[in-house]
Amino acid sequence: VLNTHTVHLPTHSHNVLSDRLNANPKAQAFVRRLADRAELNFAKLYNMGDTLIVQSRHFVDYWRQRGVTIPIEVVGRPIDPNKFDAQPGSDPFPADFASGKRLLVVCRHDREKRLDHLIDIFAEHLAPADPELTLTLIGDGFDHSNLVKHAQESGVFDRIHFTGEVKHGQLVDWYAHADLFVYTSVSETFGNVVNEALWCGLPVVALDDRMGVAHQVVNEVNGFLIKPDQHFTDEGFAAACLLLTRSETLRQKMSQAAMRLSRANSHPDVTLSRFEKIYGEAKAHCDKAITEPLSGASRLRQALVLAGHLATWTAVNGVLLAIAHTMTRFGAGRDGAESQHAEVLANLAQQKPSTLDGPQRSAA
Repeated sequence: VLNTHTVHLPTHSHNVLSDRLNANPKAQAFVRRLADRAELNFAKLYNMGDTLIVQSRHFVDYWRQRGVTIPIEVVGRPIDPNKFDAQPGSDPFPADFASGKRLLVVCRHDREKRLDHLIDIFAEHLAPADPELTLTLIGDGFDHSNLVKHAQESGVFDRIHFTGEVKHGQLVDWYAHADLFVYTSVSETFGNVVNEALWCGLPVVALDDRMGVAHQVVNEVNGFLIKPDQHFTDEGFAAACLLLTRSETLRQKMSQAAMRLSRANSHPDVTLSRFEKIYGEAKAHCDKAITEPLSGASRLRQALVLAGHLATWTAVNGVLLAIAHTMTRFGAGRDGAESQHAEVLANLAQQKPSTLDGPQRSAA
């Protein structure tokens, strides 16, 4: 049995709350405690298997501290070369967004991505320092309309571009014509978009999450990592962006390093070979740990064990589903009648595309 860790509950759990509950520190703290307790239960579950696969080296110590004793292997996610080695198309950026000054972020527009923080850094530290710098945000999600409103109130909305959702196969065009990938999320177990940007040769300026992003970005090699939630965080983040946008030589050096390291770690051949090795080691661990495999038991015994596992799974997930339905019913979750998601859909239906994308720009 192999388990794969994909979601860091402590940094994601409170994001299912409605805006009203999420604004309550006690509600956030309560949900965080539940998430921490759930992680301990996951550790017990993982120990019943043969190998735990994590996507960042930082999670090896994380799970050891929570009691995982079985082998832990680190395997990142592969890139599809057919998509991201493809010849880029025409420049998709607004015509008045100067080349060499384009900051790009691609992600789901939700709270844990902290895009409001990124907009603040751009408006307060980057835009005043360089009148040609621009910020483009690709994606959609629960927080999209909030982010558009936040950008409209920033004072530099004419230099911020919201594209909405972009087809995955078209992202290579945006990566190819951007100059810098910027990221403020601290909740990534891996971070696919960071991987894609690095593969396409974009240096990355990001917060040092000690998780998935920090696993991919080597500070001062293929980008810069800034310690989050410090008095110097915003200024340091902006300084790194300005350094790269003002030095084409440094940008090209980091671009080459980004492509080289990404291909060494994220090519499908690399990840598949890692999985083949892990499967073999997990099989050996299983053979050693289980002296009397269930496959040798009677059909009745096998059926009873399976029924027991299914009953436990059904009971646990039934309780979770009931809790989720109750929260949604009373507007405590983000999908409820009073949740932000309903507001987003209503707002987007009323707004014209030009409002979402910023002021009309000349094609010349």
